Amino acid sequence: MNLSVNLNHIGLYNSSLSHSEKFYRQLLGLENIYQFQISKDLAKNIFGLENDYQVVIYGNSQLRMEIFIGEGQKQITPTINHICLNVENMVNFLEKCREMEVEINTVKRNDREIFFIKDYDGNLFEIKEK
Repeated sequence: MNLSVNLNHIGLYNSSLSHSEKFYRQLLGLENIYQFQISKDLAKNIFGLENDYQVVIYGNSQLRMEIFIGEGQKQITPTINHICLNVENMVNFLEKCREMEVEINTVKRNDREIFFIKDYDGNLFEIKEK
């Protein structure tokens, strides 16, 4: 049996709405599609967390991000969890990251460089040029 699988969304944590708006809307250019709340009880049942969360859905025609806002809460890092995004122009994208004070980690791998950035709450993104 051959199953058809595709990505529906990616869920990540951010500590503030301003951080998520700056990173996902301003840097990545995703639209703020809609928002909703999940209760403490639902968060406990799904994730084992005991807080209410505002959830913001950002996206475009090819990508949907579900960002859980935990005002003032810290995320545990480091982690090897990451998302890899393709960009049209690496030089322009990295310059915009610098302008927006987004952390860039350039790593030598064999004879080339690979690039990782973190959003304002430590979520890790690998960046590749299309």
